[in-house]
Amino acid sequence: MTNHQLQFKSISVSDNIDTLMRKNSLSPNSVLLVYCISGQLQLEVNQMRYKLQERHMLFVLPDFLLGHYYQSPDFRCQVYVFHSDALQDLMYTCFRSENNWYAKLQYLQYHPILPITREREAVCLAFGKLFTYYSTMDEDIRKQRIGSLIAQGQILEIISWIEEAMNDSEHAASISPKGAKAEVSHGAKLFALFMQLLDKNRTAKHPVSWYAEELSISSKYLTYICNQCARKTPSEIINACVIREIKRRLKDTDESIKQIAFTMQFATSSSFCKYFRAQTNISAKEYRKQYR
Repeated sequence: MTNHQLQFKSISVSDNIDTLMRKNSLSPNSVLLVYCISGQLQLEVNQMRYKLQERHMLFVLPDFLLGHYYQSPDFRCQVYVFHSDALQDLMYTCFRSENNWYAKLQYLQYHPILPITREREAVCLAFGKLFTYYSTMDEDIRKQRIGSLIAQGQILEIISWIEEAMNDSEHAASISPKGAKAEVSHGAKLFALFMQLLDKNRTAKHPVSWYAEELSISSKYLTYICNQCARKTPSEIINACVIREIKRRLKDTDESIKQIAFTMQFATSSSFCKYFRAQTNISAKEYRKQYR
């Protein structure tokens, strides 16, 4: 078995699962995606056992606990690890325009194995080859952007596969582990509404109490929901969304820092710059230089 592993802007690509399954090699804030080309893989995820066969894709969402695993001698795979920075950017870009996006993530939590047709296998492997090619060009900013777009394209393609699988009860019955549930809880629905509010108000940093009032719940209950669904506080999620929007404007627009500060409703450019540095440990000007 080869040991081809590449790192590209917080995305790891490998064809050897052993290098990624070693102790402490995976962050709990990552998403692990394993595509089985041939052979079999058996592993435990959060104390549930799964069997991955040829043309199966496995999704392991954040806050996972991997247990024992076994791979057959003829096992071949394509493995992606989306680390926290890349994960936030890609999920925000790809899922923000999706209907019932949180239901799709909930579905993957309970049905993490997705069967892939031969036609989709060709698409999956083609995306992998393209991404691998651009992964070797870390010093070229333009190539990095192309690689990021390729990763977005692959996720958007997979989202359509998930939507089809959600409507396929036969798939759910054959793949799900015993005891798995597909329903979305009331708290998860409120969390999805909270995320929608954040998206609609991404150019304004409202306090937690504002979002709680919009959802007709208490700030304490919103904190509970965020902890249950994302293992983060509302403030942490709000700050992440605000910083994501600021980064997008710094990278993709020619707006001055003063204009961005005004758009994001900061009182002064100085307060904007202090906020950005406190959240990212880098100045807005330095961050923009990385992409120019």
